[in-house]
Amino acid sequence: MAFKIPNFSKQMGGSPFAMKSPLNGPYEEALKRDPNLASYIAERKKHEKGTPEYNAAQNKINAAYKKGPTNRSETKTEESNESSSSNESTAADEAPKSDDKKEHKPAEGVKVKSRKEKRAAKRVARLSKKNKKKGLTKGQSKRLSRNISKSKGEEVKDEDKTNVGKAIKKGVEKVKKVVNKKKNKQTEDGASGGDDKMTEE
Repeated sequence: MAFKIPNFSKQMGGSPFAMKSPLNGPYEEALKRDPNLASYIAERKKHEKGTPEYNAAQNKINAAYKKGPTNRSETKTEESNESSSSNESTAADEAPKSDDKKEHKPAEGVKVKSRKEKRAAKRVARLSKKNKKKGLTKGQSKRLSRNISKSKGEEVKDEDKTNVGKAIKKGVEKVKKVVNKKKNKQTEDGASGGDDKMTEE
């Protein structure tokens, strides 16, 4: 008795030399899940990003790819803008107008620190702790006194400023002088009748 040996390609589930298609990627898998994927993509291209129609098409595409729905905020279309403006006008007639910007007013006697002052206060605490343990170098002691004045909201003393800070301040002052000279010169030219030199804005 002899046993019949099946074909090699059948044993291996196909020829080992057969090339796999480079198209067998996520798109083909999504296309198998939803044959209308191409139409969803075409529909999405017709609409502007963020519109409800665009998001609906994108959600269908994401479902084919087994991804979650989009979390995009919808941009208002012209139709929705017109309807919302008419609703706002009726609501504005009924309700009294209030300030759009409500500023926080702290209670009396409470000083609110800016972020710069808070950062400086943290640096002061850190450097003070370091000073108690090891002591500070000359640069660190300058930084400590500079941050103490910043945390109080005061102007930094010149002796506590860094060389870079001093150089920047000098440069800024020079630029301000040049700008002020140009402004003064333009106003003098304008007063003396040199209006043709001035540009229209």
